[in-house]
Amino acid sequence: MIEFGSGDRFKGYKQRGIPLETIPQPWLTAHYHPGGLLIFHNLTVHWAIPNRSDRIRLSIDSRCQPACAPRNWQTDLQILEARRIRQTARKVATDEGLSDAQFENLLMELMERNVSGGGLD
Repeated sequence: MIEFGSGDRFKGYKQRGIPLETIPQPWLTAHYHPGGLLIFHNLTVHWAIPNRSDRIRLSIDSRCQPACAPRNWQTDLQILEARRIRQTARKVATDEGLSDAQFENLLMELMERNVSGGGLD
């Protein structure tokens, strides 16, 4: 299974992945060069190979939307605040007996419904 969002910055944070056996098409690749740019739709399945060079690989997630579109509550949070909310939600889920998979599904549902983590305090 592809594990998304499990980089060093968010150790232990696993988003839902896609089982590799469900992807019938071959993986495509290209030879990128310093300064290269790759842009794709947010629903595009993607996977980076390990960086085996002695150089930094910079990946930036940039999003834009019309000014009239509603903002998600997470857009106003700093990383440490979001991490605190996640830890609090994890404790509540554990206390209620939710499995890891149920917890991840709950978080995705809260994000989709734009429910603020502020009520977890």
